[in-house]
Amino acid sequence: MKYRETFIYGTRLFHVLLFVYASVSKFLDFQNFRIRSGQSPMIGEHADISAWPVPLPGIIITLFLMTPELRPVGVRPWENKPNNRK
Repeated sequence: MKYRETFIYGTRLFHVLLFVYASVSKFLDFQNFRIRSGQSPMIGEHADISAWPVPLPGIIITLFLMTPELRPVGVRPWENKPNNRK
């Protein structure tokens, strides 16, 4: 059982670091991120508006993974709706 708990903790820590790195790197180089997303044919002229919401889910999921009460929501958000509970 100890191996399983260590594996789960390590996996959760890896995901936290991954989401934090991805989000923070987008915020630190925001000007370049906005310009590059503006070069996308789908986003194009809406890059100023759409560049802000992209890194925010990573920060929110990280906060969920770090909070014990919200951890199930951060791991499997689609399974925690009231209609899907068994």
